[in-house]
Amino acid sequence: MWVFVALVAPLLLISVKAASAGASLGALGHQGRWLTDTQGRVVIVRGLQEWGPNGSLAGPLPFGHRLPGALGYDADDAQFLAANGFNVMRLSLSYWEYAPGRYDDGYLDGFAAFIRQLDAAGVYSLVDLQQAIYGPHFSGGEGFPEWMTLTDGLPNQPDSGYPSSYYSNPSENRAWDNFWANKPASDGVGLQDHVAAGWRHLAQRFAAVPGILGYDLLNEPWPGTPWQTCAGLTGCAPGGFDEASLAPFTAHVLRAIRQADQTRLVVYEPNLEFDFSPDTRITPPGDAHAVFGFHDYCLGGAVPGGAESDSCAMPEDQVLKNAVAYAQRSGDALMLGEWGGQSGPLDTARIASLADQYMLPWSNWAYGAVVRDPKLPPTGANVDTAKLKLLVRPYPQRTAGTPIAWSYDPTTRGFSFDYAAVAPDGRPAPGAPTEVFIPALQYPNGYHVSVSGAAVTSSPTAGLLSLCNLPGATRVSVRVTPDPSGSTDAPTTSSATASCPSPQQSASSESSTSLTPVGAPVTIGRAGTTVTAAGGLQVRTPSTRRCANRHRFTIHLTRRPGLRVRSAVVIFRGRRIRLHFGRRLTTALRLHHVPASTFHIQIVVRYHARGRDYTLRVTRAYRPCIRRRSAALP
Repeated sequence: MWVFVALVAPLLLISVKAASAGASLGALGHQGRWLTDTQGRVVIVRGLQEWGPNGSLAGPLPFGHRLPGALGYDADDAQFLAANGFNVMRLSLSYWEYAPGRYDDGYLDGFAAFIRQLDAAGVYSLVDLQQAIYGPHFSGGEGFPEWMTLTDGLPNQPDSGYPSSYYSNPSENRAWDNFWANKPASDGVGLQDHVAAGWRHLAQRFAAVPGILGYDLLNEPWPGTPWQTCAGLTGCAPGGFDEASLAPFTAHVLRAIRQADQTRLVVYEPNLEFDFSPDTRITPPGDAHAVFGFHDYCLGGAVPGGAESDSCAMPEDQVLKNAVAYAQRSGDALMLGEWGGQSGPLDTARIASLADQYMLPWSNWAYGAVVRDPKLPPTGANVDTAKLKLLVRPYPQRTAGTPIAWSYDPTTRGFSFDYAAVAPDGRPAPGAPTEVFIPALQYPNGYHVSVSGAAVTSSPTAGLLSLCNLPGATRVSVRVTPDPSGSTDAPTTSSATASCPSPQQSASSESSTSLTPVGAPVTIGRAGTTVTAAGGLQVRTPSTRRCANRHRFTIHLTRRPGLRVRSAVVIFRGRRIRLHFGRRLTTALRLHHVPASTFHIQIVVRYHARGRDYTLRVTRAYRPCIRRRSAALP
């Protein structure tokens, strides 16, 4: 079945508050490369990196990434993310063990407070142990504190900052060599053992904190002195750094987390050179809740404006190919945890399209490139709308099946999405709706949507398009194009517990339209007032967005010559009212005593046309009607 829908809604500003989360986001798991929710739907997350300048901290941890609250992040930033379709934020923490065995719990609690604000807005958090050139001992560095920086007295020269020190500073590389060797700190406990215990402590403290997507074990691990052995396109040599050092560290920390948390996702990263197109040989950790998290950058981006060059297109694409291939080998899920830190508009658009092509969840670097100052409201001149528009795209947030492909054309604003109506593990697709984010920023005048294999169950103005697979459908196709007038609503928060109504429930459901058998076309006109089904049956209902016609609440049915209506029923306030055509081509029903409160109508028409039998079901939800004395009705 193909459904053509024109959606119209009041003007939406990009800063508008999204609907409250209500129900919990729910924990995430995975089936192969796909993140999944508790109902088995494939979940795609898109979001931004929380970021701000490092500096002195208020607690016992002396220096590091400052708390979100200190940087100005709060509920309005969480709501801004949700209103623009971002459903994840990557949060970077400097290592929280300020002295051997002593943790800055106030620092952790400060992050937990913002995580709760994100969860309340319907946004997941990815908790990341951030490092850049190991730690603040090195100019421009962050991550591990001074007591964990073992350089064996090598001179800190040239102290050239990020990222040059990786390649040129023997002192920094010695610190990494000692870390990978698990050399003991001053208390006699190995450096990696400290990190494993620190992650176990965080997992214990965050056990009851809702909305955490997972734990990102270590940002961009650097091999240290043997970095050159990992710089070729095939990555580290067999038996080299990835297998001998990075994989054992990953397994060690993951085991420690599992002592405190058995089920949350754990994100493990390849070595930093993977981000520039060399492959990885890291051994999969063998954990049922593991995610391969990687980044995508171009070495040419080290030169200002270099990432805009076409020469970056091939290595950026190769990174994604390598990641997808690794997921197929390992069976672990995928997360593009960082990209865009070097990007201008050309590179941003290029990687965003590539991420769609490879159907990847992602987090872009960074929020501060979109909202200039998180201490100020995310509105007006404080928002880089041009940057935001490059990142905000339609995409499937939750899929009741397995994605096959999706794409978005920024020029035409056309979006297409196809998925198989079967779960990734081969089981039947869950009986929950597929939810597709439709951004008002890209569709300010509303949009048309056409669907085959599913019923549209969201309102005709929805910013979160909801689809329920039709019985017998094996594949669902969705196409979205701009509408010339109106606008699009703010998205409601995606629900981990939503379900598709049965036919018996549909009379009291939200607005929906479906036509069987599967594959039959049906067209829904603007604002859902006109439905034209295969063979030439048309149903017209009053607008769900207007009050003016409630005293003249009339339903019209029209048929083409040769179309035979077997039965036509309107269900209203528990009554079943039959409509009769006789020899006429049109019929109408005027409803009396229409309430001013919320109510539903359902129209079920069974008919025969062109040698086939059809059943059309149209449900419309009408909200309370409030009249205003001095203004026209909305």
